[in-house]
Amino acid sequence: MPAKNNKLSLVYKPKYSEAFRRNRPLHLMIILFIAVFIILSLKPVDRFEWWFENITSLITVILLTVTYNKNRLTGLSYACVLICLILHALGAHFTYLNCPIGNWMKVLFGFRRNNYDRLVGFSFGLLVSFPVMESLYQRLWLRYIHACILSGVIILSVCAMFQLYEMYCSMLLTPKHAFIFLGIQSDIWDAQNDIAAGFIGSVVSMGGCIMFRVKKNHNIHIVRNDNK
Repeated sequence: MPAKNNKLSLVYKPKYSEAFRRNRPLHLMIILFIAVFIILSLKPVDRFEWWFENITSLITVILLTVTYNKNRLTGLSYACVLICLILHALGAHFTYLNCPIGNWMKVLFGFRRNNYDRLVGFSFGLLVSFPVMESLYQRLWLRYIHACILSGVIILSVCAMFQLYEMYCSMLLTPKHAFIFLGIQSDIWDAQNDIAAGFIGSVVSMGGCIMFRVKKNHNIHIVRNDNK
């Protein structure tokens, strides 16, 4: 039987989403991203690495732009994507090998390597799994728990495909740029650890969403009632 209380869901129906011209929070997020992008484009550690790393960011922005009308997300989902883009922009500016945040973590926690790439990987799974789940829930009409589980699987697949992308790109780069781009830092399990970081982040995020629904309405299989 359809749910009668849609307020319990972590995902809202697309018909309640505002048009772009009235979506002030999204305007502010776009302005913030452009400002950060411009600032971090100034004197990066390695200009070629900066351009190469930001290919994925530009593709992401283009995809979100062209799919806005057909797959309009909530402000929370766009905020999650924004945080990931900013974290990635920092890695592109300083290089993941030498990002100051990773160096601070290295000193604070006694790591043997700069783990900024692990932080970004975990953040990617933690944050991006939510807009992925929201898209699945809205567009495919999956049950909530199924959308959460499938989101985790998609994040795992994307992380694995990105490692393949890094591998093939490194074959085309010079040894210097391949070393910076891969950022292995003597870790023979670097690719596997990066994939694991993203997947763990998605498990934490989607597990939290499921627990929230269970706590609120004790039924994670409830679907929406768009006729209300």
